[in-house]
Amino acid sequence: MKMNKSFILAIVVLTLFTVASVAMAGPTITMWMQNYGDRAIQVKIMDKLVSEFKEETGINVEYEIQNWDTAFNKWTLVSKGGPAPDVGDMFWLYSNVAMGNGKAGPMRLDEYKEELKLDRFASLGDVTYQGKVYGIPWRVDIRPLAYRSDLLEEEGYTEPPSTWEELVEYGKKLT
Repeated sequence: MKMNKSFILAIVVLTLFTVASVAMAGPTITMWMQNYGDRAIQVKIMDKLVSEFKEETGINVEYEIQNWDTAFNKWTLVSKGGPAPDVGDMFWLYSNVAMGNGKAGPMRLDEYKEELKLDRFASLGDVTYQGKVYGIPWRVDIRPLAYRSDLLEEEGYTEPPSTWEELVEYGKKLT
């Protein structure tokens, strides 16, 4: 009988210690992101950012770097009501916003547009669906078009293509 009381007391103390440890550690959020290049460098950068974020906010971040070949299936599962992270770096925004019948999927950020200064992004269309903003653009680069003017001139073109249709037309004529 004495051993049972000691065992129960030990379990209670261990449980209280565990709960106290978790409470002292602060809240935790989860984040999924795609792999961008060298995974070791990405982990090093993320570890630094997570540490700085925890220091500033007291919030722990557990992140998971996903391979591109599995990310789409994971996000599709999430949009159907599967287990989801608190924060996600989502490349396939358009395909996921419409899923879940409004019960699951990305959170709209319309009310945070001003605070996040989203109007500074030229690529805001990448994160907008049916007039609603669902994310922060991750792509803010400009894609240059490199071409040889001498080859264009040989085919009678004086300017580079300015539309997708012109690019296809030029390509066919130059090939």
